[in-house]
Amino acid sequence: EMLSEMLGELNASHTGSGYHPANPEQNATASLGAFFDPGYAGKGIKIQEVIERGPLDVASSKIKAGMVILKLDDREITPTVDFNLYLNRLAGKPTRLALYNPPKDSLWEEIVKPISRDEEGELLYQRWIKSRRLEVDSLSHGTIGYVHVRGMGDDSYRHAYSEILGRENDKSAMIVDTRFNGGGWLHDELATLLNGKEYVTFYPRHQNLGGEPTEKWS
Repeated sequence: EMLSEMLGELNASHTGSGYHPANPEQNATASLGAFFDPGYAGKGIKIQEVIERGPLDVASSKIKAGMVILKLDDREITPTVDFNLYLNRLAGKPTRLALYNPPKDSLWEEIVKPISRDEEGELLYQRWIKSRRLEVDSLSHGTIGYVHVRGMGDDSYRHAYSEILGRENDKSAMIVDTRFNGGGWLHDELATLLNGKEYVTFYPRHQNLGGEPTEKWS
């Protein structure tokens, strides 16, 4: 409170103070990196979708959508108990799953390492970006590109630069998505990057080797 009052005297933006105590014994629910079928009424939990690059998305794993997780470390998953309780403080720790494959009527076990909710959030963000890009590509028949500007700092600019001049370089238009952006001071750099006008093309021996600008999207 006192630090906040002192900062207020500065009359400056983007300032603040706070205290976040660390407690190693606090609850921290891990994630298996999957969506589960809310309409499933049988034993265990039925996997609706395995999140790409999550702990269940491993080449050696047999886990797929439609399969059922029956146990977590020998603790049976029942409709009367929220299975998330079993994932408390398990991020990064080997966890044994008992699984059931309904089409093959087979049972087996696998060892996985659950991830933290922050790690899951990053995977969900990448999943959202991929789905937006695919939707734009599908609706425009491959003629329009897509990039999401996550923040307004250096990392976001480098990502946008890489996408716009790489993956989307040959598109006839760009959708620049700034939803959920926390704000900052990148608008002028983005406007400059997206405002390229080709002013020269190189034709040595009648071969089109491209033109300039090479660092702006034209």
